[in-house]
Amino acid sequence: MIRRLSASLVGTVTAAIGIAAAATLLSTSPAFACSCVAPTATVKPAPGLSVFTGTVSRIDAYQRGDSTLHYEAVHFMVDTVYQGDVGADQLVANLIGCGYDFVVGERYTIITEPLPYGGPLSVSACGGASLGGINPVVYGLTSGAPPPAPGRRWPWGVLSAAFVGTVLIVASGLLIGRRRATRR
Repeated sequence: MIRRLSASLVGTVTAAIGIAAAATLLSTSPAFACSCVAPTATVKPAPGLSVFTGTVSRIDAYQRGDSTLHYEAVHFMVDTVYQGDVGADQLVANLIGCGYDFVVGERYTIITEPLPYGGPLSVSACGGASLGGINPVVYGLTSGAPPPAPGRRWPWGVLSAAFVGTVLIVASGLLIGRRRATRR
């Protein structure tokens, strides 16, 4: 009788463990590539990322090529730039289902990164976005500045290189001319 009772108990416990394991496996939600830990306010955004505050002016849904990834093109009227190259009217790609639920007319501070191959800035749940402004000191950022005025930006790097190149060519020409004059 004790053997029958213990065999019955073992069977019941085994069945309960099996049901619990199946329930655990079936009830978990799938892990997606965009699942991540939200950034904390004590982490300074890495170099190469852009951080700005602006108001959403328009949202357009689009799909890139025949990709299964669907994005939103979120347009921001930027009022403060803390880090990065951000314009007054900034386009940000937001992956639908993996990004933020932006609302037209709301003001956000976001951390963005450039998409590869010269694409627009992008934001995801792994980046950072908060409704309203921020205290930049908490993030280790400068106090911020207004974005550059819309219009043509001067390519200062190219202009500087052209100036240095011109100075070197003129100096070389003067030295060569001087050497020729002293040889005569």
